[in-house]
Amino acid sequence: MTDIPLWRGGASTKLAWLRALRLPSLPWVKPFLPRLGLPQAIVEHPEVLVPLHAQADQEFEAFYQANAGLGYVPGLEAHIAREVITGVLRRLAQEVGEQVAIDFERWARRHVVCREIERGLRDWWRVLLKAYHASISHRQFYQEHPEKAPPAPPKALVPLLPLAAGFADLVQGKQLDAEIRHHAPPPTEEDAEGLDMSMDAMTVEFIINNEQTIAVLRSLAAHLNAEERAEVVAWATSQINQYEGQTLSALEECLQTEPPCSDVPPAIYSYGSSSTV
Repeated sequence: MTDIPLWRGGASTKLAWLRALRLPSLPWVKPFLPRLGLPQAIVEHPEVLVPLHAQADQEFEAFYQANAGLGYVPGLEAHIAREVITGVLRRLAQEVGEQVAIDFERWARRHVVCREIERGLRDWWRVLLKAYHASISHRQFYQEHPEKAPPAPPKALVPLLPLAAGFADLVQGKQLDAEIRHHAPPPTEEDAEGLDMSMDAMTVEFIINNEQTIAVLRSLAAHLNAEERAEVVAWATSQINQYEGQTLSALEECLQTEPPCSDVPPAIYSYGSSSTV
């Protein structure tokens, strides 16, 4: 992944990895597992993640306590994240196979851990939905009000816009939201104040929607050559609000024939990492 760090420090990184390890094993999530893009072995046996989540949680805490007296050390928290998660993924590889562990790591990165990919998928959804409305579903309106129309898409993209029709399906979106609310428990005190849906439930909904976006982007990428993809990325980039200090939007990394993060070097093959403190 271009210019996207594999390992970061900070509480948010720890919480993201712990959420990725915990989410598939939650009982209420079971009906949604086939739609989350997980490795099939995890879909069939999500309980394999339960002890791994506990291991990661304990080891994060042990590392932090062991290094508490050092104060701020640049790169230390990223090192801790790498050590803990590499150990957990190696244990997962021992139990269900190396390829499953590799695929799970990449799934966790694209859907839970990597902020740049998360933003890129969200931005692609918005940009393609606008283009679909302007070119197809709301074409007459924008012809009558050209001043309100978004920038015209590159010619190579125009015949492919029907692939984004699912983004405009409001009924499908409402059905998914209702289905998740039916199964998920209400927000807890640990969730942000004012939320009417738990963070876990929101994450499940985001992942399912992002899987739809990934499928569309992979289809688009398969129909575009390298020059056309670059042109489409430039067109999309011109429409997103990118402010200094914000998370970068990984638009280029998302418009590929393979899912985002598919080129991430597997942690289980990294040298020198251990799961012990």
